[in-house]
Formats: sequence, C-alpha cells, structure tokens
Amino acid sequence: MAATIKTTLATAWKLKGVTQILATPYTGEGELGTTAYSLDNIVADSTSLTQDDPETNEIACETRDEPIDTVTTLGSFQFTTTSADVQPEFLTNFLGFTEDSTTHILYAPSAYKDTFAEFRLVFGANGSLVIPKVKLNSKIEAATLKTGMVQATIAGTAFSVEKTTDTGKIFTPFYAVPKNGTDAGAPTGGE
Repeated sequence: MAATIKTTLATAWKLKGVTQILATPYTGEGELGTTAYSLDNIVADSTSLTQDDPETNEIACETRDEPIDTVTTLGSFQFTTTSADVQPEFLTNFLGFTEDSTTHILYAPSAYKDTFAEFRLVFGANGSLVIPKVKLNSKIEAATLKTGMVQATIAGTAFSVEKTTDTGKIFTPFYAVPKNGTDAGAPTGGE
C-alpha cells in the first residue's frame, strides 16, 4: 500500500524570537527549587540547546558486506547561555560562588561541586522548550573590559527526569510545549 501524503504547511510550528529565559536552580537535596529567575540580560545569540551527534556502532557480518545490525546511542543535549548580569544570586545559584552574609563578598569555588538547574526558553504565546535538569559547568569571564563587560556563561549537560504522560511514565532530557500544550510545572507569577 502506498503512503498518503500529509501536507504540513498550514500546521508548521516555527519557534523563533525567544521572549524569556527562565532558570530554576535545584536545591542541595536534589529537588527543583521554588524560585525561577528570569534571565533578562542575556547576550544576543548566546543561547543554544544542541544535541551531540548520535554514536552508531555496526556489528559486522563475516559472510556479507552489510552489517548484521547497528547499535545507536543518542547524543546528549548541551545547553548554554551568556548573562551580562552577574548579580550575587546568579553567581551563587548557577556558578557555585559563596557569599559572606556579613561582608557580601562573593567567593569563587576552588573545586567543582555538582549544581543543577531547569531552563525554559519561552517563545511568547507560541510555546516553549524545557530542559528540566541541567548539570552545570558554568564559568565567569572578565575579559575585553574596555569595550565589553564581565559575563557569566551558564552551561551544562541535560539529564533525564521522569515525567508522567497519558500513556505512562517516561524519562526525558528535554521537551517542547506547543502553544496549545499544558505544562503544570511551569513557573507562575513574578516580582
């Protein structure tokens, strides 16, 4: 039986022009925090969510040229964005700095410590992309200070979390919420 052609022009979902980037740090106990930060001073075109290339291994066949089978491992999702805002809450929550509550001095970490956050890339009323758990490997850059400014690169690798769907539980490192979608975990309100 021949396939039926389904046109997609009228139903195309095109995401462009991000309107908000929300970042919610995880607590020290590994739970998603209750404060989502709107990253409002992000350097233009510095935000990306990319998937590493899949890795395919062939099981070679002794008696013919085609493989017996192939084993494919999906690539990890990588997230990065650069903030021109380096306020204390960003440095402590996303870069691992420690703030002295008396002097308010911010101390950079001397060793890596696991830090996680959720990121939501919102495209107005058109939907959003959600990376529910990113293991951060962020850094601060203080360079070209005559013409530039101190910036924080908030980056990391996505890890899968359990989500419940209408067909059961799944594990996912990333999901998309279309404009007609409902995401009960989305942050609400604001200051």
